Formats: sequence, C-alpha cells, structure tokens
Amino acid sequence: MTDDALLAKIRKLLALSQSPNEHEAVLAAARAQALLTEHGLSLGDLEETEHAHFDYLLSTGVWRYHLLGGIAQVNGCVVLLRQGNNQFVRIVGAASVLDGVKTLFETLQDLLAHLTEVEWRAHVLGSMDPWYGVYPSLLEPGYEPEWRESFLTGATVRVMERLFQARQETVEAHESDTSQALMRLDQQLIRSKDFVKANYATEAIDPPLPEGRLHRSGLRAGEAVGDTLPLTGQRRIKGK
Repeated sequence: MTDDALLAKIRKLLALSQSPNEHEAVLAAARAQALLTEHGLSLGDLEETEHAHFDYLLSTGVWRYHLLGGIAQVNGCVVLLRQGNNQFVRIVGAASVLDGVKTLFETLQDLLAHLTEVEWRAHVLGSMDPWYGVYPSLLEPGYEPEWRESFLTGATVRVMERLFQARQETVEAHESDTSQALMRLDQQLIRSKDFVKANYATEAIDPPLPEGRLHRSGLRAGEAVGDTLPLTGQRRIKGK
C-alpha cells in the first residue's frame, strides 16, 4: 500500500468513526488507531498538504544549484531545472515551507558571495613571499576562479551536512521514535515528487557538477566558513 493510499484509508476509517451505527463507529476508530500506531503516524500527518512553487533565476555558479537543492530537500521540496536553460529553476513543495526555503537560500547566497571576496584576499595575502611578492602559481590562468569555486563548493557541502544534521537533532529532541519521524520527513519529499510527476511536464534532474580543478586550500577555507554560517536566514552581512 502506498503512503497516499494508507493515509486515504485512515481518513476513511476516521470518517466512519462518526457513523450513527455505534458498532461500526467503534470498529472504524479502533482500526484507524491501529494503523496510526503501526506506521508511526499521528493525526497531524493526515492533513492534506497544499503544494505550490516559486520560480527563480539563479546567477552563474554550480554551487548555487547544490545549495538551493540541499535547502529544498531538507524541507521536503523538489528543484526542477529547465532543460536548455540551467539558470532557471522551479522549487516545488508544501506551500507552508517555500518562503523559508527562499529566505534561507538568499541569505546564504549573499553571505557566501561576500565571504568569497574576503577569503580570496586573505589567501592572496597569506601566500605573499616577503622577497618575491605573489607566488607565480596564483597568477596562472584559471587559478583564481578555480580557487573561488573550490571555496564555494567546500562551504556549500558543509552547510548541507549541517542542515541534515540539524534536521535529525530536531527530530531526536521532539520525537521518541526517531526513525519513524525521519521517515515522515522523507515522505514529505516523496509527496512533493509525486506532485511534480502529476502536475509538471518537467521532472527533477541532477544539477551540473563543478568544472575545473578543486584546490585543497579553497575547499578547506570554504568548509571552515560553512561551519559558521547561520541556518535561519536571519543574519545580515556587516557593512552591507
């Protein structure tokens, strides 16, 4: 039985529990409660999810796709990429969480763009030789954009790890059965994917992979910054 079929069956049983036939009502209520207990569900899980979407035009940079994708997934949403135009994305999910997804993404995107400039300058200054100036490797064609992409990749990966870790910690703090709670969160994502299949011609596809070399120093600097970024969408960049 699929998740939607199970929920529909429980809703039907709850409706029958209001029957004027007392025997039928008691049996239906007992069966509904048994199914809720068996599958680790609550009455809140029976509420119909109103799905919606918002469209977004991303600036260039593969890291943006992965950052938005991670934020969307942890909130049970799906990111669609328009074929032939990878800068246009559509985020589909429960209407109640879409504003939060967009706000957190825009906050982190602005912070990372700003911090990339700061960390690149620090990297250059830290690589200066007191006698010869800038090391020749920093002047090689492509080094700067590759280092920046490495920094952003490291920061994005770390932010995604923290998002999924925070999700699990939140569940563990409020739920006695962690595995069942996480399963329900995953079911939100499944319902969003099913909604996409039923209502959109485009299916979710994987974002492109980073191009060029990844520099270890850039990745490490990005990971360190990713450990400090806010995950609430509230902080503003100083001086901006």
